Amino acid sequence: MNNIPSRIRLYGLAASAAVLLVLPGCDLARMLKKAKDQTVTVVPTTLELHGDSVAFDVQVSLPTKMLKPNKIYALSPNYMYGDQRLILGEIVFKGNDYPMSDEKEPKSAKRFSFPYKGSAMDRGDLVFVGIASNIGGKQKQTTDISFGNKGVITTSRLVRDVFYASYADHGYNDQEEFTPSTVKFYFEQGQDKLRDVEIKGDRGKLLGAFIAAKNPTRTVIITGSHSPEGREVRNYALSEGRAKAIEKFYRDLMKKYTYKLKADSIKFVTRSLVQDWKPFKDSLVKYNGLTTEQKAQVFTIIDGSTADFATTELELAKLPFYNQLLNEVYPKLRTANTEILDLKAKKTEAQISIYANEIVEGKRDIASLNEAEFFFAAAKTPVLDEKKRLYQSATKLRNSWKAHNNLAAVYIEQAMKLSGTDRIALADKAITSLEIAKGLKEEPTVLANLSAAYLLKGNTAKAAENISRAGQLRPDDVTRRNINSMKGALLIRLGKYPAAVAALAEGNSQDLVSYNRGLANLLAKNYDAAQSALEEALAVNPNLAVAQYALAVTGARKKDEALMERGLKAAIKLDDNLRARAVNDLEFMNYFGADNFKNAIK
Repeated sequence: MNNIPSRIRLYGLAASAAVLLVLPGCDLARMLKKAKDQTVTVVPTTLELHGDSVAFDVQVSLPTKMLKPNKIYALSPNYMYGDQRLILGEIVFKGNDYPMSDEKEPKSAKRFSFPYKGSAMDRGDLVFVGIASNIGGKQKQTTDISFGNKGVITTSRLVRDVFYASYADHGYNDQEEFTPSTVKFYFEQGQDKLRDVEIKGDRGKLLGAFIAAKNPTRTVIITGSHSPEGREVRNYALSEGRAKAIEKFYRDLMKKYTYKLKADSIKFVTRSLVQDWKPFKDSLVKYNGLTTEQKAQVFTIIDGSTADFATTELELAKLPFYNQLLNEVYPKLRTANTEILDLKAKKTEAQISIYANEIVEGKRDIASLNEAEFFFAAAKTPVLDEKKRLYQSATKLRNSWKAHNNLAAVYIEQAMKLSGTDRIALADKAITSLEIAKGLKEEPTVLANLSAAYLLKGNTAKAAENISRAGQLRPDDVTRRNINSMKGALLIRLGKYPAAVAALAEGNSQDLVSYNRGLANLLAKNYDAAQSALEEALAVNPNLAVAQYALAVTGARKKDEALMERGLKAAIKLDDNLRARAVNDLEFMNYFGADNFKNAIK
């Protein structure tokens, strides 16, 4: 609707034909009289606010034989609202620059703009004044010639700022964690029976002591392996047999020490490592009994062979130093590796919370909790004042960037619930803490919070600066979505709609984020995408009146009167203040007299 150019004969729109005094023989008067046939095109037809200004293009075509040597004609657009007049400049035609003007129409174009200074400018009139003059001499001009514009469309101001407090992760794992303990048992060549020297030796005693301690164990993983020599079938049986031998030994120890958990409560996983050169190659790298050249010969045989495992091993047997491999490297591969996953002891969530509060009160030493546990206590506290108290203590006790950042995040959350000077005061506190955090470590989470704090203060320039820098530092997914959600709203305010759409597509799944994405698409003239995103926002929050209003605007622009009427009715039902906006909103000017519009706003 609003990007269709309008071409007018300016005098045809004048309220009166008597717009200037024409004196016989006066060249300037004759120029102005001739100017009635000029053609002016304005794009967009209805002025629109984008960013902080209203911009439009004017193209002018003068009739032939109008311009004369040493004469100048200028056309000046003015925007009039209330008792104010903004003179926006001129498109100037100098007769000497158009020597063919008697045969060819002089043409020129120029972009004009004016700053938007508030709702008083929403209704106004774009007028033109024609001015004819001698070079360096007198001039004559027309009276105001109305273009017929009724004001400025301000749909871009429907953007809704979103704010996010980004907390640094506490780093504490509150889920079950397991500590691995490993014992490796060795077997004789070609045997899968566990020897007495292993059972009664250090490794057997170590496993027995572990089981006797009755550690809460979830899983035991036993991997049997073999040395390279031998047939495939024999090797497989050895690996499997060695793993089963250790499982039996483990179960016998549990019975011996009356393990408090039933044997079937532990998951035993036995594996067979068969025909795999990797354990041998790893052992050979660590073995000091061969030279680098000798080791290279071994690797050449293994890595260059296309034969099966047993055939490749026979090639190794031809090496002059094979007996060293057989006697000193191979025995270390005849094993059953036992990995025990036992439950790591942890404080309960309640204990961590109590300890944290006692530390703050000075009743317990700070060493009672590590930083992750302390921050976990703060993160799990739902009351913002309590969070603030804990993080304030953390800044004094630990002075880490996380402590200062998370304290600032609390201030941001509190500021989001307030307005006016109270909001600004908390935003300033957040900025102070964040500058300290930034000095300790420049993290994307810190910069994201700086962006939110500056947005709360209305300082979009500083917010944009920090958002840009945060994005360069590869934030985590949560912080990245927060950044993109805030960035999208900022870009709408700057009039950068395609970039806003892209940012918001990577934002949070939240009603206002989807709404802003719909608005950005609407302003970018992607009307189907706009409708889809706005309906997505309403699916999350059916009471979002501004989304219904934006749907009505989308309907008006698509010439879908049913959508326009439905959106307006729903918006006004949710927020009666939108009735007054709709009555004056030039988005609906083509429907002001239509029944569906009247029905929607009544």
